[in-house]
This record gives sequence, C-alpha cells and structure tokens, in this order.
Amino acid sequence: MRSIFPRALTLLACAAALAACNGSTGSGTHALAVTATGRVERGGDVALAVTDGGAAVPLAQVTWAVSPAGAAAVDAAGHAHLSQAVPITFVASAGGHTGQVRLDVPLPPTVVFDRLANGSYDVWQVSLDGGELKQLTTSTFDDIMPAAAHGTVAFVSYRTGNAELYTLPVGGGAETRITTTAANEAAPALSRDGTRIAFTNDASGVDKLWTAAVNGSGAAPAAPAFGFGGSIDASPSWAPSGRLAFVSTANGSPDIFGFTPPGTPTLVVGGTFADIQPSYGPDGSKLAFVSNRDGDTELYMLDVATSVVTRLTTRVGTDAEPGWLPDGRLVFTSFTGGVATLHWLDPAAPAVIHDIPSGGSGRHPTGVL
Repeated sequence: MRSIFPRALTLLACAAALAACNGSTGSGTHALAVTATGRVERGGDVALAVTDGGAAVPLAQVTWAVSPAGAAAVDAAGHAHLSQAVPITFVASAGGHTGQVRLDVPLPPTVVFDRLANGSYDVWQVSLDGGELKQLTTSTFDDIMPAAAHGTVAFVSYRTGNAELYTLPVGGGAETRITTTAANEAAPALSRDGTRIAFTNDASGVDKLWTAAVNGSGAAPAAPAFGFGGSIDASPSWAPSGRLAFVSTANGSPDIFGFTPPGTPTLVVGGTFADIQPSYGPDGSKLAFVSNRDGDTELYMLDVATSVVTRLTTRVGTDAEPGWLPDGRLVFTSFTGGVATLHWLDPAAPAVIHDIPSGGSGRHPTGVL
C-alpha cells in the first residue's frame, strides 16, 4: 500500500551521472556531489549538502548559484526556500570544483475554505503557500462549509433564506442548487469518486444524516433506524471505500460512528468526552478528528486498522475542522482570541505547525482530493 505521508525527496548529482541527469560536467577532474532533502514544492524548504569524493564539504566553504535567479534563496547553513514553481538548479562551488542538483518544483496543493469578506462568508480557494487566492462564490448571503472531491466543490448557502446545498467546479464556474426543501441541509461531504453526497437535514426537528446522488436526486435518511428521535447527527466524511464516518449523540455524548450505507452504524471513537469532526485520510487508513478528551480541544488521529489514537496538537486555543490534502498532510482551523486562522501539519511531524496565508480569517479548510 502506498504511504499517505509525503516522503522526503533526495536527489543526488554525482560525477558519473551528472552530465546525463543535470547537464553539467563540473570543473577540474571531478564534480562535487550535491543532495537536496526536504519538501519540494513552491513555498517548501530543502536542506542542501555537498560531498567531494564521499567526504562532506563544510558549507562555509561552498558558494551557491541558483538558476533561475530569484527562484530560491540559500542561506549559510545550506537551507533553501523554494519561491517559484519552476525547475530550479543549485550549483555548488568549492575547492575549484562544482556540482549541481536540479529540482522540478511543483505548485503546492490547493485548499478550499470559507472566509468572511465584505459582510458575508464566501467560498475561496488558495494554494498552501498563499498563492492563487481566488474567491469562488459571490453571494451577498453566507456560503460556507465547502467540501471538495473529484473536481467538484459542494457548499452550504443561505441565499434562499434557509440552508441549502449547491455545487460548482473546483476553480470556479456555474453554481448548481442540489437541494430545494423547507428544511436546512448542511455539512456536505462528497464521496471520493464524486458521485455521492452526505449531509445533514433537520426536517425531523434535529439534524439527521442523509445521502443523495451528487446532483441531489434520491435524497433520503442514511440510517433511519439509528439513534433516537432527539439524537443529533453531524459532520459526515467518506472513506475511499464508501464507508461513512459521522458524529452522533445516540449514546448521549458526541461520538464518532461509522458504516457503509445501508448498513448499521457502529461506534468508532467515543466516551464521556466529545469526539467530533471526523475526516478520513486519502487512503482511508487514518481518521482525523477533534476531541476534548484531555481537557483542551485539539486534533487527534485514529489508525483505523489498530484503533490507536494519537494526539496531534498541543496548543493554546482551539484546533479544529481537520481536512486532508492528497499527499497526507492535514489542514485545520485554529481559534485563538476569537480569530480563526488556517494551518497545516504533517502527521509524521505534528509539532511543526505551518500557516496558510488566506488573505484574512478562514474556516472549514479542505484539500481538493
């Protein structure tokens, strides 16, 4: 099974392969070997190292040139920040010899979110490093809670007075209303193949889990015999297999249940605390969620195969609304002092939190899966 976590990329330019791989012959009788290790994407950082005949060359002795100029900046410790999504060549010179490594730098993943601007919430998208910021909806009423999969964005809009579901293409385009009821539909979740949508509907007086085709046809309660009349459902999330996770108060407290419709939901994570906002990872092997089980409201991750729960964040304020990127990173919202901001982390190294520049406050982030 392919790992969902991003792998560190190491590229080696050596004397034997340098001319073929990088178009360089070096100078003198041999070339230096240059490696670049780290996350290769625009906005990412890599660590450069140089060896000469297998022996490390002190970076204080290395002079760097970058092509194209301005595409990256290298500091004295050999750390390079990648500022452009272009092929970037790093040329190292030391002791009369040179060597190089070329990195093909892609754009970072895209995040869809909602943001308050000009008096109402709209759906926006942005690259992980803050580039390509784009407003997708422009209603004067609130458009919120976006979900994205298979080229489609689903969202909730109040433009007709109550909460209804709409879709539009990733990147923007014509909007399609897919629910037309007197009830409130909210919390949309798209299946990974883009054919199904799960959501909540409050026609019974409280929110219950429903599913439909992505065009809204065939809408019906997903588990009508589950829970009791007053139990509340929330926050559905699809695994690639078609399994649904969602929150319910069927056992008294907010717990996470899972099932493959039309099966019977069973408890996945729960207790006397609140476990909420489940989100399946790209291959379904991990389930991120939010809990106050340790006192603070933080992000956690369940290993589906082993049922092992790992706490991901330990921070001041509230960390919530987890969503996944296709490469296995998590995006989320932090709430501190009443201000919502967007961040991402790598579950393999969750202590390092990265900001997502979004042009202001942002909520409900999700990757385009």
